[in-house]
Amino acid sequence: MLFRSALATFAQAASIAVSNASFEDPNLAEGGWANALGGDWIESDGSTGAGGSFIEHIPGFSADGNQHVGIASAWGIGVDTGAVFAADTRYSLLIAAGNRNASFTVAGNVTQYGLVDGLGGIHGSSSFDASAVAEGGFADAPAFVFDVAAGSALIGQPVIVGLSSAGPGRAHFDNIRLDASPISIPEPVTGLLAGLAGLMLLRRKR
Repeated sequence: MLFRSALATFAQAASIAVSNASFEDPNLAEGGWANALGGDWIESDGSTGAGGSFIEHIPGFSADGNQHVGIASAWGIGVDTGAVFAADTRYSLLIAAGNRNASFTVAGNVTQYGLVDGLGGIHGSSSFDASAVAEGGFADAPAFVFDVAAGSALIGQPVIVGLSSAGPGRAHFDNIRLDASPISIPEPVTGLLAGLAGLMLLRRKR
């Protein structure tokens, strides 16, 4: 089991593409904002804009590129990655969270992020208080990690990234990243155990 865990740690992660991951679409002029989300993002009400989210181009306030998405309190957005949940796979979702200023990113901010399936099931989420980030900047929040075991009902269901603002003020997101890596691999200790068994037999013969 120890050998298995060690090899699982070194298993290569594969990146899953997230549409408009840095919210550069639509391309806005400095100071501009738009309700249209771009890419394949959808709002809580099923629309693609004019809801509780908006893309902004505030000079210097982004983690990747020039723009980010802001989400009003008690609102959310999601995007279907085009991937499906696979057995024995660990999914790691990383986001950059921003602190606009004390007026918008208030203490107790709940910047929330997680994974959803095509049936609408929410498979846990992480939250981060972005007011702890330096004002006017972005920082990576802790990864949300979700494991899918063999035999799970999720296997074959779409992998959907969900972002929301679940507390006071707004949440600001940028640079959305999703990786998948195998966590169950062929048992690597079989040969080793066989070798140890052979050594034990030799010792007995001696």
